[in-house]
Amino acid sequence: MDLSPAQLPKPNNEPLRFDSRSEAVIANLFERFIPGWRAQMGVTCQIAIGNKRIDFAVEDCLVEFHPIFIKRDLKSWQASEKFSKLYYRLKGHEREVLVDMLIVVSNW
Repeated sequence: MDLSPAQLPKPNNEPLRFDSRSEAVIANLFERFIPGWRAQMGVTCQIAIGNKRIDFAVEDCLVEFHPIFIKRDLKSWQASEKFSKLYYRLKGHEREVLVDMLIVVSNW
């Protein structure tokens, strides 16, 4: 199936809707750093394909975005528990440094 931009849906006037704040941040980053890319519902954002939706279209690439959730994405629940215990042992500045390392996108 050819998914070139010419085959994507035509622009419409629907308001933008995202499944998460993270997706909205990604759309803002795309607009800022990808020349000519603009968020358009159903065209470049939340594109319907069958009964599903793809988060973004960038030129001829479809992008499905899933943010990392530390507690969910560690290799086991035991690793998640260890991470939480270590996090809560940290003092103010050390905790801030760890959070800054984990949450890069929000600082852009």
